[in-house]
Formats: sequence, C-alpha cells, structure tokens
Amino acid sequence: MSTPTLMIDDGTDVQTVIGRADFDFEAVVDAMNVRHIEHNLELLDSIKHAYIRAARTDKCKNPEADFYNTANGPLFRKRSAIAATIAELEAVSDRSDEEEDALSAAYRDKDAATELLVKFNYGMTRNYVRRFTSNTSKEDSADMQAAAVVGLMHAISTFDPDKGRFGSWAFKPIQRAVLKAVRDADFANMTHGDFERRPLILRAWEELGGGSDHPPTFDQVAAQAGCTVELVSRVLAAPHIDSIHTSIGEDGDTELGDLIPDDSVDVDAAVLDALDVDTLRTIGLPVLDPRERYVVVCRYGLHGEPPEALSDIGKHLGLSREAVRQICGKAISRLLHPMVSGALSRGGRP
Repeated sequence: MSTPTLMIDDGTDVQTVIGRADFDFEAVVDAMNVRHIEHNLELLDSIKHAYIRAARTDKCKNPEADFYNTANGPLFRKRSAIAATIAELEAVSDRSDEEEDALSAAYRDKDAATELLVKFNYGMTRNYVRRFTSNTSKEDSADMQAAAVVGLMHAISTFDPDKGRFGSWAFKPIQRAVLKAVRDADFANMTHGDFERRPLILRAWEELGGGSDHPPTFDQVAAQAGCTVELVSRVLAAPHIDSIHTSIGEDGDTELGDLIPDDSVDVDAAVLDALDVDTLRTIGLPVLDPRERYVVVCRYGLHGEPPEALSDIGKHLGLSREAVRQICGKAISRLLHPMVSGALSRGGRP
C-alpha cells in the first residue's frame, strides 16, 4: 500500500504524510517569506485539504478547527520571533546603518505576519457574524463583519501562542466587537444606558405576563422594573433581530444579547482599549481626509461623546446612511492598511 504524499510549494516532495503527526508545520512556516502573503495563503490552503483528510483518518471530531489550531501556533511563534528581533534592535542606543535597515525590515516583516494571520483566520469572523445576519440589511451585515475583523486584529495583537489555542482566545474579542455592532443595528433608538437596563425590563415584562393574550401596559412594566415609562417604551418598541434574542444556557433565561458587555469591563481590558483609542487619535486619524475623519470620530465616539448612528451622521453631512457607511468603510480600510496598522500596533514608532 502506497503512502499518501503532501506536495507543496513548487511541487517538491516535502514530506510523506500518513496522519496528523506527520505534518511539520514548524518547518513549513519557518521556510516562509512572510511578505509573500498570497503565496503563503495558497500554500496553507493546499496543506489544509491534505491535513483534513488525515484528521478524518485519525477520527478527529473537528478536522478543520484542528487544522487552524495546529497551523496558528507556528505562525504566531514566527510573528513573536520577529517582535523579539525588533525589541533587541530597539534596545541598541546607537544603531549602525545596517542595524537601522534590519530594524526597518523587521517592522515590515511583522506587519506582513500580522496581515497573514488576519487573512488566514478571516473565516473565523465570517462564521461568527453569520449567526446574526440571516435577516439583517446588507449595510448592517457589513458593519458587523467590519467589527469582527477589528476584534480579530485585537486578538492577534494580544495572543500568546504558548498559553493556549488562538481559536479559543479570539472568540471573546470577536464576540465583544460583533455584539456591540448587533446592539447598534438592533437597538438604534436606545442609548447605552437604556441597553444596560434592558434585561431588567424584559424580565419585568415576562413576570407580568408579557407573552399572554393580555400583555401588561408600559406603565405596569415601568412600575415593576423601577424605571420610567419612556425607557420601557424605547426598550420594548426597539427593532427586533431574532438571533440576538436566542435563549442560551441550561436555564434558558439568558439571551445572546445579554452577553453584550457594558462599561464594567476588567481593568486590563479598559487600559488596552484606552491605549488603542489614544493611539488611533494621534496616529490613525491624521491619515484620513477631513470627511473620513469626521465620520470615524462620530461613529466610534472618539471625541468623548456617545457613538452616533450612521443615519445621524448622515443628517449632519447631508448624506444618506449608505453614503456614510461607505465613507466609514473606506476610512477603516485605510486604517487597516499594513503601513498604518503596523504604525498603530507600534504606537507610532518607525
């Protein structure tokens, strides 16, 4: 019986594959030129199909997830090695011309490694966003996908490959970003404070027989929840996206929407978020034109005010919601360009 052979790169017989243990991802990634991003993605894709076949032979429960978990480790270690090189060169106080060139090259390598990881793991964001977009508009779906990519980039910048699997680590940042976008789409008429009180109001509505033939009035719900009738009206009259109301957990009392984080985040997350915003203000915004800058500042509350809906920004500019969304998307694309995102991740250092 002949053994299966994995052919990669230019057709060279790199390794003979029988099971998952025969795949040497460390060697494959170590041989990569990280700046050849599309070539590397094609290479990983060719390995993926062979690996999944081997994983099925090994009776692996989730072959595709196992492939990404296995391949991500060496990719992140390569990025970490580049970051270590950068740290060593930055520690040299009086660098030679050769060392300056090496430092610039290492910065470019790190940017390329980051872009490779974003593109390699992009499917993770699509899979998560798909939970919420079965009945949303094209614009809202695009907003959620853009938010998921932002969450993915945050996960990449904070992941330590020696402390677990990237798929598990990335879930929470992606979830946090997407659920915030879902909240914006599903509850455009609600402030953040309104949204924080939403679970309490829904519970009061249910306790008073909200699902019966004789539902309670808003006044009754307000009295039960201890809030104003206006707040009850904003919560209960909000537009509805089915997926956010899906019950989860064994008790069935928790909804996906209840997982959307409020301001009571842990201290580390708050510090990281503040750093990202400050860096974005000082480094990212100057690369945008005035209109793009205005839209991004208002959309994400970078001026210290609550984030504004696309439609509200459109009213200020005399543009449609879709036009503002396109401007925002173009601005985000500029910020995600490797040259800009690399500067952001370095805090502006060359």
